[in-house]
Amino acid sequence: MRIGRWADARGIDGVLVSRRDMFAWVTAGAGNAVLKASDTGMATAFVDRRRLVVLATNIEAPRLAAEEFANLPEVEIRAYPWHQGPLVEQARAAGHLPPRLVSDTPIEGAGLADPSFAKLAWTLLPVEIERARALAKDAVRTL
Repeated sequence: MRIGRWADARGIDGVLVSRRDMFAWVTAGAGNAVLKASDTGMATAFVDRRRLVVLATNIEAPRLAAEEFANLPEVEIRAYPWHQGPLVEQARAAGHLPPRLVSDTPIEGAGLADPSFAKLAWTLLPVEIERARALAKDAVRTL
């Protein structure tokens, strides 16, 4: 996994992803937005060498599971009480996150990912190329 190699090279355990564009990239197109005017969404993805875990409030988690991740059963969604503080703080307190993290947005207790993290999304993987081709074929059939 590209992100795992990137994290290993920097001596970190994983990456927290909250920006809407990067969240969509790491989740194969899923959305985390409620407010369209915001760069960040209401859910945060944690990505490491082995897994992708989505941190969400107990209000949003069922919707995310049904609407955004129904076709991605390997994605674990962890729900936290909406009224008990930031998701990452709750996940840390519950022991659900490792200690050495960076984030694509400022999050307390995590370093800020350097610009090379965003560059990882610039090159499509074979599965992403196939997805783009399938989308293009669907668009052609529709038109």
